[in-house]
Amino acid sequence: MKGDLRSYRAPLVLLPIRIERRSARSSFRIAHHEDEARFNLTLLEFLKRDFGLPIPELEGELPRDKSGIDLPRIFSTMRHKVRDIPGFEAVEDLTLSTFSFAKYLMWKDLVDREEQLRQNRLVRHLIDGDEDSYGESESNARIDSKEIDRRRVPQDLLTPLPADSSQLSAVVAASEDRDFILIGPPGTGKSQTIANIVAQRLGEGKTVLFVAEKAAALDIVHRRLVKIGLGDAVLELHSNKTDRKSVLTQLGRGWDRSSGATEEEWIQVTEDLKLSRDCLNAYVQALHAKGTQGFSVFDAVARVASGEAPFKIFFDSKDAHGVESYRHLVSLAAELGRTHAAVGSGPAPSFVHREHWSFEWEAEFVETVESLCTALGNLRQAEHTLARELGLRSDPNLGAKRRARLRALAPRMESAALDLSAVSDMPAERLSALAKTFATDVGERAAAMSRTVAMYSLDAAREMPFERLDASWREAQTKFWPASAVARRRVRKLLQTLRRQRRGRPWRGPEGALRGARARRRHSREPLGAGCRDSWRNGRDASDG
Repeated sequence: MKGDLRSYRAPLVLLPIRIERRSARSSFRIAHHEDEARFNLTLLEFLKRDFGLPIPELEGELPRDKSGIDLPRIFSTMRHKVRDIPGFEAVEDLTLSTFSFAKYLMWKDLVDREEQLRQNRLVRHLIDGDEDSYGESESNARIDSKEIDRRRVPQDLLTPLPADSSQLSAVVAASEDRDFILIGPPGTGKSQTIANIVAQRLGEGKTVLFVAEKAAALDIVHRRLVKIGLGDAVLELHSNKTDRKSVLTQLGRGWDRSSGATEEEWIQVTEDLKLSRDCLNAYVQALHAKGTQGFSVFDAVARVASGEAPFKIFFDSKDAHGVESYRHLVSLAAELGRTHAAVGSGPAPSFVHREHWSFEWEAEFVETVESLCTALGNLRQAEHTLARELGLRSDPNLGAKRRARLRALAPRMESAALDLSAVSDMPAERLSALAKTFATDVGERAAAMSRTVAMYSLDAAREMPFERLDASWREAQTKFWPASAVARRRVRKLLQTLRRQRRGRPWRGPEGALRGARARRRHSREPLGAGCRDSWRNGRDASDG
């Protein structure tokens, strides 16, 4: 390149070697490799394409002398060819490195044999076609998975790995020499299908060439083949470590490989498999076979499983109706459905036990229904009137629970003047909950009053300094006698004063009353309760003489 000051070096003669040593402590030794020496074909192609400089003297077999490859002649030829090209120079030097020309050899083979390779339909599609379509013809028509059991017996299918119907279709297509493209996202079993295809073709005496862009794909298929016992039938040629000795060793293992199973065992296993397969296919065929009425058992099960029928119909047998009679039943059911929709839908009249219809019975039934509708209307009007008298919210859709409550309140409206106008307009559930809470509070209040010795007016109780009295009583309990007796007497006198003042004006303490605590102190604490009883006794004795 113009302006590029870097220098590039390319080897001329490539001589394969092997580096080895006898033990871990011995030194390395360079030994001759069994492969033959060759000229750098990539360099020759580079000179021919970019500089128009062909060197036919070095394209074939290298020149030799009595000692082997004639290196002086090779260097002399290269110097003569590149002398007119600026920047090129042939230097006699030795370099030890790793060189790979696999891609070049592949490219060279494709370029030299392009027209010949285009005659193959598959190669022509790989060069010129797209990956989605492969053309439609008899040789690559898709095989229906439903036809596999009819076209092949188990003895002809050599698939050691599990395969579903679509994967088995690909194996059968490959066995019939069809051209196809196997497409699928990752994890759908493509490598497993390829391994089955390889096993199928090997069992048919064919040779399979498996190539891939990535070595990982080759390794996956190879591991699957080794796992099923076909590792000796595989010849690995994709690794850089593969040499002539390795290839001969693999060929020897494949030659010596023999199977331990006999043909009789294989026939017995496949015949048992064929019997089981035929039984399953017969079941599926009978399940989907259409009966005399025009549908299969599978269709009938699907219709029943879609939802529970509103009623059941019984026939003598499954063949009680033909196609025409079944269609008549369907049309009749549709007509009845339209009639039912026009009349109206409602709950099933379970109270009707009539099995035979007549005009007289129909007239009586209609008259009874009209009377029932009139009675229901009157009942609904009475319920709304009663709810309005009770001050309840008007509800057009009376439920069973609310109707039961109204029925229970109706006698009370007649026996006593029950005024519920002050009741707040709230849902019935809320009123029921508040009623239960009120009943509980009344019961607790009655129990607390039964344990009280003295009675105080509600106004006096509201003005009592409960916190101060309780604190004073507790403080008196903690003192020693006689200080404790004096302190308790002081609390008793205060309670006596409050009791005397309940007939006059309300007592107002110096701290005031804590109205939030008055309602919560209905149940006096034990020390204060005891003090109240003592104060009530002392006060009664003192006041009454």
